[in-house]
Amino acid sequence: MRKRLQLLLAICWLLVLPLSPAVWGEGTRLLVVTSTQGIGPLSRKQIKQIYLESSTGYPVKPINLAAGAKIRSIFNARIIGLTESRIQAYWAQRRFTGRSSPPMEFESIEALMQFLETNSGYLAYLPDSVSLPETLEVVYSFDY
Repeated sequence: MRKRLQLLLAICWLLVLPLSPAVWGEGTRLLVVTSTQGIGPLSRKQIKQIYLESSTGYPVKPINLAAGAKIRSIFNARIIGLTESRIQAYWAQRRFTGRSSPPMEFESIEALMQFLETNSGYLAYLPDSVSLPETLEVVYSFDY
């Protein structure tokens, strides 16, 4: 009986460990930032609309980290509410019908930060472990 309990605890530990932000070397908060000053706080719904381009009434364009980035997976699950494969299917359909293209993608947080520092009018998500320059404004944040 004791060996079964130990085995069960070991399996549970292995299942939960990948969910821990400490394993990824990131913080435990995700920040949504903009390089456009003065747009103020945004709601989860507004951010989703911007990223899925279902509303064009916002003065910002979304940018993404490359597919496979853990921060992107968290953002997609918690803010967009879709898996990566569903988002890829969504954008394939939008491209096919000529409606729009997916947001620009960056291979690393560093490349994304460099772009944001020199370009205005964009919205991005970053881990809270990133040091933000004064040119970026946090418009939404959440624990994950």
